[in-house]
Amino acid sequence: MANKTKKLRRAFTLYELVVVIALFALVGGMVTSFIVFMGNYSRTSERQSQRVSELTQLRGELDTWFSFADSSQSALEFPEQGDVLVRAGDMSLSCTRGEGQSEFTFDYGGERTQTLTFENEYILHFYTEGQVSVSGENVLIRFTLSMRVQGGAYACEVSYV
Repeated sequence: MANKTKKLRRAFTLYELVVVIALFALVGGMVTSFIVFMGNYSRTSERQSQRVSELTQLRGELDTWFSFADSSQSALEFPEQGDVLVRAGDMSLSCTRGEGQSEFTFDYGGERTQTLTFENEYILHFYTEGQVSVSGENVLIRFTLSMRVQGGAYACEVSYV
């Protein structure tokens, strides 16, 4: 009989098996939660870095276009209607939005045309000196474009839809 109890003691009890299975389930749930969290964090980080890259491109091209417009003999005009946001003689800056993307066309008056297409929808607002911003909470960046030759400064806001 001593031999029989010795053989029985070598096996796991039902309680021990249930505890081990519960611990495996707990650890598995924690690992799964961590993987889901890191996936969401990665997607959010990717969207933010894409947005920063797009805004950097847009800001650079805006600076270039306004420096060309500043050296032209034409004053800036801000049409109220249509896709054209600002015009300086035969130069223009226009924006077309739709279906989750934006397209900005920088026309340098026959010299060259630069088109930037983004996967996010952006709205570009210009304000002359003394005007107050009317944009809401969706503003991503605000900056000032200073005209050196013609004088004056214009506030610019880029916001998303």
